[in-house]
Amino acid sequence: MSELNTHPSATWVESLYFVVQPVMAVEAAPKQASVAFYELLLRNKETQRFPNYFLDKIQERHGNAEFLYFAETQLMALFKQYPGVKFSLNFESCQWQFPETAVFFDNMKAYNDLLMIELTERIYNMDDFDHLEEAFSMMHDLQYQVLLDDISTGQNNIQVLFKHIHELCGVKFSKHPFLNIADDVMMPFLEAYVNVCSKANLMFVIEEIENCKAAKVFLDKGMFFQQGWYWSKPMHLSQISS
Repeated sequence: MSELNTHPSATWVESLYFVVQPVMAVEAAPKQASVAFYELLLRNKETQRFPNYFLDKIQERHGNAEFLYFAETQLMALFKQYPGVKFSLNFESCQWQFPETAVFFDNMKAYNDLLMIELTERIYNMDDFDHLEEAFSMMHDLQYQVLLDDISTGQNNIQVLFKHIHELCGVKFSKHPFLNIADDVMMPFLEAYVNVCSKANLMFVIEEIENCKAAKVFLDKGMFFQQGWYWSKPMHLSQISS
């Protein structure tokens, strides 16, 4: 195992911690569901919210390396404590330009069947499209499972989906950017994605499920993988079920 070229003593990462929110595999009725995997969500210890400064820190090589040291340490502890449990971790396009990212994934490759990578949609600069290609190449070589996060936003468009459809295990759709669009307008759009994912044997995850009615509506349309406060709010790591 290679060492990440940093040690995060007395740095900004000491203010970070992870919580998890499960993605549920839903069966015939909305209450019949099991955990497919847990998404790791970053939080600040003081605010208990996502640390927006994280997005600035990881655009610098040293900041990215510090975060990856922190993430590797946390993940190793989780895999030891919860053997066989799957987790997903979000990665930003700007992170792929740094060699420490390759070191991180090489270090974690023994867990590539348990660590799913969510490629986020944010665009930092025009080089990000090249970085996205580097990400797919690296993940394919190391046999990680990859999801496109927030499909149809940012860089994660339908062109990327079709170009890399055989390198993905699934896509996630967030309703948040489309809240001003009526459900009856949005639903045919979602069903088209569900159809594509079904034919390609990909997981389609619908996010922001907030009540039983929504869970049933999307379930009836073939959206069996769901995430949102109806199923579970983000929760402490100690609440993970093995």
